Amino acid sequence: MGRLNDKDPPSCMTQNGTTSERNQSRSDISRRTYLWSMVIILLLATALRVYALEADLPLHISLSQGPTTDGANTVAAGRNMVQFGEWDPLGDPRNPRYLYPGMTWLSFMFFRLLGTGYWQANLIAVVTGLLTIVFIAAFACEQFSRRAALLSAAIMATNYLFLMYNRTPMAYTPLTCGLAIALYFWQRGLRHTGWFLVSGLVTGLSILFIKIPGLSFLPVAFGGLALLAWRQRKRHGRVDPGPALLYVRGLLVSGWAWYYLVRRPSLDLLGTHLGRAINTFEPSLGLEENLRFALQSVLQFGIRSSFFL
Repeated sequence: MGRLNDKDPPSCMTQNGTTSERNQSRSDISRRTYLWSMVIILLLATALRVYALEADLPLHISLSQGPTTDGANTVAAGRNMVQFGEWDPLGDPRNPRYLYPGMTWLSFMFFRLLGTGYWQANLIAVVTGLLTIVFIAAFACEQFSRRAALLSAAIMATNYLFLMYNRTPMAYTPLTCGLAIALYFWQRGLRHTGWFLVSGLVTGLSILFIKIPGLSFLPVAFGGLALLAWRQRKRHGRVDPGPALLYVRGLLVSGWAWYYLVRRPSLDLLGTHLGRAINTFEPSLGLEENLRFALQSVLQFGIRSSFFL
């Protein structure tokens, strides 16, 4: 795997043995302080998420009924398989096994190991929420500093909205976890280009197997690749297409897997569902009303409707 940078950024988890690491240590906190602080933050994050884990979310967390109803739907197929030996014993026309394949597999694993129940279902979001904090902190540590990593982790550990969604088995927290992993491997690609393939693969799996709002990561990823190409051209007079090609290849592999594992077995269902999920512009309402809806949806993190925005 090739290198894109003239010199690698200092690693957050290694000893202060190299010159770059010693230079960083003069302006940043020590490795021991960083590790102990991260342990404390993760323990706090865990305690906030597992306390009274079977409790319902506050009613005012969303203007829709999603936090109350969607979680049960996303884990229904996994529960059915554990309890009844069938993914869809009742013949549900929406068949959550195909609408939420990622959540179906996660819920099956958790229910199979821990039994079926409210806290087992909510634990899916707890674990993926904690992993999100870990990968975002790792990204911030590699690209900025240990202080930035600790600040990022502390904010995510205590942010009210993120914390609440880390206590319900909806798909948004596992989706955030997948995109955090994709972001981490994307920045690893700056040092070894082969990681762009992994980043593209994880991005595609997050979008297609967990929830389609993961599309919001693509403009960021391709914008970063465009900026990387511009810097390469400015510095070396040429552009290496390798990073973009590897990232797209990862997306194509995940798309191929989704088509054969999910799309083909349920063509009519997914065609209707995806069309409704992506269609966020209604011409009959007029431009002003659509813009108002889009702004409101963005400010509310898409909780009202059309999370894709």
